[in-house]
Amino acid sequence: MKKILSIIIVGLFILMGSAVSIQKESAVSAKSYYAKNAPFTTGNANNSPPSMPVIQGQTKGKHDVMYNFNFSSTDPDGDNVYYWIEWGDCPSVRWIGPFPSGQVITRNHTFPRGTWTVQCKAKDIYNATSDWGTLKVTMPLSNDLPSMGFLERLLAWFPNAFPIVRYLLGL
Repeated sequence: MKKILSIIIVGLFILMGSAVSIQKESAVSAKSYYAKNAPFTTGNANNSPPSMPVIQGQTKGKHDVMYNFNFSSTDPDGDNVYYWIEWGDCPSVRWIGPFPSGQVITRNHTFPRGTWTVQCKAKDIYNATSDWGTLKVTMPLSNDLPSMGFLERLLAWFPNAFPIVRYLLGL
């Protein structure tokens, strides 16, 4: 019985080792395929990077409301441009594009309460990258009703004062 169990265990290890080897070879072949077919190329010695992106959009507003932001960059060589956008309040996504040089793209975003710095950089199809463009965004305004704390304390201190206000507030 022990001999059969040992053979089964050895057989499982051999099968598992083969599976790991197959997965490793698949990953290597996928990487080499991507390296051969990647959308980016390198080696253009005369290539210039795109201009620093211009970011336009709401700089103040209400939190948890969606706003549109425009991004644009021009490549002096006329190459297509990719954008990397950092919203400041969440992780970055990835390069988006390509877009024609100079084309304005619009993306929307919802910010929580606070002050955030939106950043964007551009790169052309030859991987020449621009400096970061920035836009400071403050979302202090609230959709909530203001707190009635002070008024409630005032009415507690002077319970017989302001009977009409007390009646209107339902206190």
